[in-house]
Amino acid sequence: MAERSPATAQAVITPEMLANTIKVTGQDGVFLIKGVARRIRVWPASGPAKWVYGVLALNEASIKFKMRPGKAPAEGEAVVLSATLDVRAAKAAERNTWTGAYELQLLAEKVGTWNPAESDRPTLRLEARPNRMPLDDFLEQHEVSTLTVLVSGKAEADLQQALTEAGIFKRPRIVRARFDDEGAILEAIGEAAEDGAHGLALARGGGAGLELIADSPRIVAALSALGLPFYSAQGHGDDVFLLDKYADQAFATPSILGLAIAQAETKVKARRRDRDELVDLRRRETDLKSELDRTRSSEQRAAEQVFLLEGHRARRVHVDRQGVALSWRAMLVVTGILALAFLVVWSLA
Repeated sequence: MAERSPATAQAVITPEMLANTIKVTGQDGVFLIKGVARRIRVWPASGPAKWVYGVLALNEASIKFKMRPGKAPAEGEAVVLSATLDVRAAKAAERNTWTGAYELQLLAEKVGTWNPAESDRPTLRLEARPNRMPLDDFLEQHEVSTLTVLVSGKAEADLQQALTEAGIFKRPRIVRARFDDEGAILEAIGEAAEDGAHGLALARGGGAGLELIADSPRIVAALSALGLPFYSAQGHGDDVFLLDKYADQAFATPSILGLAIAQAETKVKARRRDRDELVDLRRRETDLKSELDRTRSSEQRAAEQVFLLEGHRARRVHVDRQGVALSWRAMLVVTGILALAFLVVWSLA
């Protein structure tokens, strides 16, 4: 009698049944991934392109990607992709014992580039920034034109609209920058400092790839090294990036940054107007005090004149009275002499 195989004592499944039990887990939602684009091809091969396919490779690992044409990477380009993980049924020719009936690919969009030569750089150590300057204080001490704002296209439109609606005509210096290229942002930061900026702001609209700049230690280190106040408006809602943590003040969107500039400018104008009025009041007070001093001096001189006149008049009265007294004495003497002469004449007769 033939021996019974141990396997026949258990339930037997098929490859299809096994494949259905495999669960693939991975990164959820939208994420950033970098690598080198390889095996780039366009579909369809003739006519207008609808999809670009390729492989994103780095070191010994690789994964397929699929994206719309327009910003497709070149062959061998080191790129940063904003992607979601897609699990799809594998083609029959691609089935293998490792993936079962499924394969993984990225539904991606190119959001930046990177330099593979910089991957071995040591991690930057960011120093704390204890003495930070809120935007209100900055605009109190500096003209708004000394603030340079590096913007993406969408951020520029939102910022300008917010300032226009608030009736602000004096504007910060707005410079369009490539937020899909870390090196370009670093270059723009250096140029802004060389052009005499007293403060900087980085403003980008929402969407994929925010982390490329907003979470870059190199960007934060470059801004901190300038010793200037800097501000962040990354269009990210509730997310907090590295740039927000080190900025002198962070704003949720470019529109809110524009509104904050407008409100600060309004406050600054009101404070300056109050200061000008105070200076004018103090000047008028000084003028009144000077006029009062002059009036008091004139009154003192007038009082002295009156005193002198009173003394002069008193002396004249005294002299006049003395003159009257001397006249009566003279009259008595004359009368006595005349009386004596009369008596002498009378006795001789």
